[in-house]
Amino acid sequence: SSQFVGRERELGALLQGFERAVTDRVPAVVLLTGPAGVGKSRIANEARARIRAHAARPALLVGSADDSDRSGAFGLLSAMLARHMGLSLFHGKPIRARRDELLAHVQHELPPEHSAFVAELLGELLIGPSDRPSPLLSAARSEARLMKDQLTRALGLFLREIVTRGPVLMVLEHLERADLASVILLDRLLATTKDAPFFVIASARPEVTERFPRLFGEAATTALTVPELPAAAARALARALLGGHLDRVERTLELSGHNPLFIEEIARSVQEGHDT
Repeated sequence: SSQFVGRERELGALLQGFERAVTDRVPAVVLLTGPAGVGKSRIANEARARIRAHAARPALLVGSADDSDRSGAFGLLSAMLARHMGLSLFHGKPIRARRDELLAHVQHELPPEHSAFVAELLGELLIGPSDRPSPLLSAARSEARLMKDQLTRALGLFLREIVTRGPVLMVLEHLERADLASVILLDRLLATTKDAPFFVIASARPEVTERFPRLFGEAATTALTVPELPAAAARALARALLGGHLDRVERTLELSGHNPLFIEEIARSVQEGHDT
């Protein structure tokens, strides 16, 4: 990864937000917004690494709308939970074996009274239709509204169990592309979680507030606009990336507009021998 410079304010806000969530045992959100390439993911990843090393040892949930099926309900949460349970590791196995592994994951997370229901519904969402559906699942398949309600309940039970057990760090990326059902469920989870250290780092382009005007409305939310890099930080990044081509620093800054991604791309082009 590139050198981390010029983002002390944003990183400090994220680390302080997590400390407050742990100390006060309350859900909290920091929403990073800014244009493409400005470094939102880089800031979130730096904070994630430091928070994971915290003495509280939070559980980690990571979801990106780029990894999800944005055409369907719960795409963001499906991608997050598949990653959390390592479901990608057993793609290619028979459906029954994949469902057995999913059930084992759910039984590890949930009490017995909920595990069978949650595993069956999550299996429908993450793996595919079961050939031995329960009466409840059969009824839900016949009515889209009922299926959505049951999926909402299953996802809510699973996430709430994780969140209320101990410190949790949730990292959400490209939130402006997320599906509405996932955002509504996360809103509800944040609004109804009490006495739990639950911290969310969300990053998105500025249009997220147009897509979701009441995003995290009931949670303690800090909104941070990520600007272009300050001049000194942009110059330090360019110098570090250009190596022996220091004569190209000013031209790189001029072309990039102090956008970190553009600085990286221009520096890579220079290192490969291309003219700028």
